[in-house]
Amino acid sequence: SLVASSGSSNMCQKQESKVAAPAAAAGMPRFSRAKVADRADLLVVGECVYDAAKFRWKHPGGAQFVSAFGGRDATMAFQTYHSRAFPHEIMTDYLVGYLEESETAVEHDEEHLEISGLVRKALVKDGRGSAFAPTHQWVKVFGIMAVLSALEGWFLYSGQRSWAGSFVLGLLYAYVGLNIQHDANHGAMSKKGWVNTVFGLMQDYIGGSAVMWIQQHVVLHHIHTNDVHMDPDADGFPAVRFHDGPSQPGVSAIGGKKPLTATWFPWHYFQHLYIFALEMGYGAVPLLGAVLELIFWRHRGAEKFKLSPLLLPWGMLSLALHALFFARFVYLPIIFNEDDVATTCGKVLLTAVTGGGYLAFFFALSHNFEGAGNFEGGKDDGSVEYPAESKQPDNFVRRQVASSSNVCGAGLATLNGGLNYQIEHHLFPRIAHSHYPFVSGVVREWCEGKGIKYTHFPTLSSNVSSMMKRLYDLGHPGRVKSE
Repeated sequence: SLVASSGSSNMCQKQESKVAAPAAAAGMPRFSRAKVADRADLLVVGECVYDAAKFRWKHPGGAQFVSAFGGRDATMAFQTYHSRAFPHEIMTDYLVGYLEESETAVEHDEEHLEISGLVRKALVKDGRGSAFAPTHQWVKVFGIMAVLSALEGWFLYSGQRSWAGSFVLGLLYAYVGLNIQHDANHGAMSKKGWVNTVFGLMQDYIGGSAVMWIQQHVVLHHIHTNDVHMDPDADGFPAVRFHDGPSQPGVSAIGGKKPLTATWFPWHYFQHLYIFALEMGYGAVPLLGAVLELIFWRHRGAEKFKLSPLLLPWGMLSLALHALFFARFVYLPIIFNEDDVATTCGKVLLTAVTGGGYLAFFFALSHNFEGAGNFEGGKDDGSVEYPAESKQPDNFVRRQVASSSNVCGAGLATLNGGLNYQIEHHLFPRIAHSHYPFVSGVVREWCEGKGIKYTHFPTLSSNVSSMMKRLYDLGHPGRVKSE
């Protein structure tokens, strides 16, 4: 955990060639990133190439997380989840080689290590003992699960399902997503990997897919936040124009052109208004989208978002659980409810729209506000490279803080699983959400001392207003014309 971890030297970084050179001279092979990408059994940390297929079963946090990065660069993923530099010195049994000298290694972020140390000390000083879920969070978890099970059970047993009850059930689905599966699939609920895996499957219970969620959030969104090419959450194309390409001055997109997702269409004039209707439509995603993504083994069907073959066992489990979800969520209500089929389907749809809309509403606020940064530097292989001439923030911490925002306080954090503290969550995804209100004070003071803009909206209405203004600006002419 964050509290228990301590720093260690990154022995495989290029600048430490005195360590890498002897091993390389002893016959260790060199790999291009393209070759690693073709080998799901490998992953890259710094300049080192490791046997992911072998190590994953020894990983204390569970095999699923390591499997997700098969064929990719996992340098910053390790640091953000463990809040320390990678312990290369104890990983020699899994070392299979090094990146070719022509490849640029991703270096650990010294500022992230600095703020991690401050947060670690603050948690210890406050007597919290662990960065994982405290007792009161577990009480909330089991309370939500109990109410959810009782309500669904009553609907099936009694054959009566009201419109109001369907709405409440949708809210409960959202609270499961925010308070339970989210922490679990980030490895933040417990130090024990199997505990996180089990509770992470609550994502499948509410109609999603835990393995696809990990691909979208852990592998892509958290490493490449607001990257115009590699963050799927920054891509609303063609319905919503979430960005105008990289927002930092001096940046030109790949090939000198704006990304396709920055293309402007006439309907974007009104996107600041219809965004809320689209968010409600997010509830349809688990009803069909997750199944198709699992079948094609690509998030959103995109080749650059394809999953590692090492995740296939979890993918098969997810397909099976999705079949059970359809039986419980759609088929059984049609069979047992006293309403006609059309009315029952309408109530089922209300549950999906309520839950999906609630989740989409709060996630959209987090990274779409006036002044939110968009970047270009993420690559399909999981590595990142932000050249100095691009004038983009040159480290992970500054990009995360520039692209994320907080809203309200501890009360909303209790309700929404701490995800109103997106800055802290993106810096420390493996800290349980109950700690975010406390941690935010440490992070804010550190950011202000570094001259880093820290965006915290005092009210929900001020956050919504800022999002609408950003979408309004992006939706009006003079940006990128349709091609």
